[in-house]
Amino acid sequence: PDRVRMEIDDGGKVCVRHAALGGWHAVCVDFNGDVWAWGGNEHNQIGVSRTNDDAYDGDVPNRDWAEVRSMVSPGRRVALPMAMRMVTCGGVSSFALSIDGRVYEWGQTTEDDEPHAEPKQLKCDKHVLEIAAGSFHLLLRTRGEVLSYGNGMYGQLGLGATGASAEPCVIDTFGIGFAPKSIAAGGWHSACVTAGGLLYTWGRGEYGRLGLGDDCKDKVTPQ
Repeated sequence: PDRVRMEIDDGGKVCVRHAALGGWHAVCVDFNGDVWAWGGNEHNQIGVSRTNDDAYDGDVPNRDWAEVRSMVSPGRRVALPMAMRMVTCGGVSSFALSIDGRVYEWGQTTEDDEPHAEPKQLKCDKHVLEIAAGSFHLLLRTRGEVLSYGNGMYGQLGLGATGASAEPCVIDTFGIGFAPKSIAAGGWHSACVTAGGLLYTWGRGEYGRLGLGDDCKDKVTPQ
């Protein structure tokens, strides 16, 4: 269906426009541009609530195979400064794309970061059209570029090395005239489809996840 109704903290329901799943949390944006989050919250990936809601905020009972986890349920509204149109989730982080092309993040974006519940605007001077998060990295698509940010230990940033990036950087392998149409991110690998129908992949190659035949080596640039 085009619209799915979701129950929220006050017992009402909202019409969901876009949704994303993380390691053990979920985020969605409704047709008013409000963002809602629920699930595991031990790394602040649910974010700061805009209102004093009645959503359950506590610990999941301990089990023999998992540690106690903080959780929030049902969904509560995240405090963001403007209307959003798209969301994506990392393993323990969340991202939202505003209607004017800005990106906000909260939770724990990379393994070396301190978790933060207050959404922060990502430092990027470009108008972003699409976002896609892996476990600890983020891809951003503009009209003619793909940028990456976060952990790059397997080359998933596509920047030619395996180091991390503290700010979004343009993947310059694609060159001038590049026309990205969509992006996707797995746990430790990344992909981009061009307007001409070409698929590029990069990052961790184990198990053949990059689709390069018998070549299962990690790739630090798009292939």
